Amino acid sequence: MLLGCYSKKFSVDPVTSVVSLVGLERAANVLAADIKVSADVMADIGIMLQYDRCNWSFAAGWNFWIRTREKAKDACLNNFLENTYGLKGAEPASIAGVNDLTTASASTIGKCVSDGAASPVFLTAEDIDVCAALHPRAFSNKAFFWTGYTWRDCEWQPFLAIGGEVEFGHDNKAVDQWFIDFKGGISF
Repeated sequence: MLLGCYSKKFSVDPVTSVVSLVGLERAANVLAADIKVSADVMADIGIMLQYDRCNWSFAAGWNFWIRTREKAKDACLNNFLENTYGLKGAEPASIAGVNDLTTASASTIGKCVSDGAASPVFLTAEDIDVCAALHPRAFSNKAFFWTGYTWRDCEWQPFLAIGGEVEFGHDNKAVDQWFIDFKGGISF
């Protein structure tokens, strides 16, 4: 889908074959599709070691997450009509009331480009690649730790803990992230 771009909606007279501009529609609305997406494997595996001594607890662990490449099935374009839409591009839709029939068929998902053709280039179903939005294989590794103290000699056994984690994605397909965590609570 072309984010931030509009498509021009045209009307073609069946008798005279005269093309006229009807209006504008967000490209995302025209190119939206119902699609079934699946991945063969998605797994989240972790291991943690914990050591308790008196009122203290210490834990450290590792986590591995993976999702295989997504696959598309049964794509159905919702609002798409053949010989009706062309990409608008960055140029104004009409200049001083002139019926502007130019389209931007050279546009991509990242950039709207006007090709300057005098007559519209209509989008076809073959022009629309619904698979471009599918996620590639992604995986990440995460290391985490925490330590805490519990006042076991108190009736409500209050506790405090501090911990953190750091996660490394690979090939810019999973997010690198980290956090520090403070916890406290009581038991009753």
